[in-house]
Amino acid sequence: MDIHIEWQEPIQLTHNKNIIIADDALPEAIKDGAGVYFFSRKYAENYEPFYIGETMKLKRRLGQHLKTKKMAFVLMSIEDGEDEIKKGERYFHFGYLKSKPGQDARKCIRAVQKYLVRDALASKIKLLNVRLVTFKTHTITFDGSKKARGIYGKTIIVEA
Repeated sequence: MDIHIEWQEPIQLTHNKNIIIADDALPEAIKDGAGVYFFSRKYAENYEPFYIGETMKLKRRLGQHLKTKKMAFVLMSIEDGEDEIKKGERYFHFGYLKSKPGQDARKCIRAVQKYLVRDALASKIKLLNVRLVTFKTHTITFDGSKKARGIYGKTIIVEA
């Protein structure tokens, strides 16, 4: 399957722990197309994802997220049990699926979301899943020479 995602400019959601985008006044730049998205925190020039999703309607999905109390706490950096994400301004990153004739859009965006989650976990980034619960992970350590391990690193993080 050949999948093409067209990333858009991220949209700032918070400033000084205040949500600056209302769920009923979403930016016109976001359309209701199929795609993948992630929420991030910004520190310096880096954006670190903390929630990765896929949807058939990006604009509607962002509105749904902004209506939930739990997500509002995470966006405003308010500690709520184990769901604390480090401080920093919050952003919404999104990319539209540019599907080809005959492609199953849902299958395509699920494959991309799975890749984004695995890549973030491999980078030891704390993620939240659909229910805003931390993904459980395992750390695997390989001993032996680099030649013996081949392409595999000494330590990797995988989903539980």
